[in-house]
Amino acid sequence: MSEDNLEVLASKTGYASKHALSKAFKKHFGVSPAHFRLQEKDPYNFFGKNEREIIPLNPEVSIIPPKKIVYIRIIDWYGSPESYRIAWKKLGQFARQNELVNKNTEFIGLSFDNPTITQPENCRFYASITVDKEVKPNGPFGILMLRGGLYAIFTLKGSYSKLLDMYFNIFINWFPESGYKLNGGGCYEKYLNHPDHVKEEDLLTEIYIPVRKVVD
Repeated sequence: MSEDNLEVLASKTGYASKHALSKAFKKHFGVSPAHFRLQEKDPYNFFGKNEREIIPLNPEVSIIPPKKIVYIRIIDWYGSPESYRIAWKKLGQFARQNELVNKNTEFIGLSFDNPTITQPENCRFYASITVDKEVKPNGPFGILMLRGGLYAIFTLKGSYSKLLDMYFNIFINWFPESGYKLNGGGCYEKYLNHPDHVKEEDLLTEIYIPVRKVVD
C-alpha cells in the first residue's frame, strides 16, 4: 500500500472522501486500510509486500457483456490440487451430460475470500463455465450471472502460483496511478488453456477487474 495518507489516496483514486475510500477498501479486502498496513509487516500476509514480484502491467480496458455461468463450489485453500481436480471433473461431467460445452464456452474461476482474513482451508472458489442455453442446476451446481460493463483485463502467462503476484501488482501498484477505480462487483479469472495440454510456463490466464474511470 502507498505511504500516502487516506485523504491523498482518496483524491488520487477518485473517491469523494477518505471515509468513502476506507469503506470501499474494507468491502473488497475485508479489513480497513489501517489494518491492511499493519498486515504488510506480517510475513504470513496474503499480499506480503516483500514476497511479491513486481510485474509491469498494461491491461486492455474493454466493455464485457454479462455472462451466465454454471458453477460448482470448492471450500479449501486456493489451488488445493485434489479439491480442484474433483470439482472441475464433476463440472465437466455435468456439462457433457447437459450438452453445455461448445466453441464459445469459457472456463471461469471466482474467488470470494482473502486468506489473510479467512482460514485458508475455508476459502470459497467457484469453478465455472459459461453457458448460452437454459440449464436446470441440481445437487452441487448453481447458476450465476456475471455483471457486464467496463473491465480492465490483465493477462498472466505461466503458473497459477503467480496469480497472487498479479493481484498484488493490480491492486497495490496499478490502481493508484491508473486513472481508474474499482467498480464494485466481482473480479474473475478466465483460463485460456488447460494445464493437462500445455506446459506450466505456457498457461494463459486472463484476470477481469470491474473498473470505472476516475472523473476529475
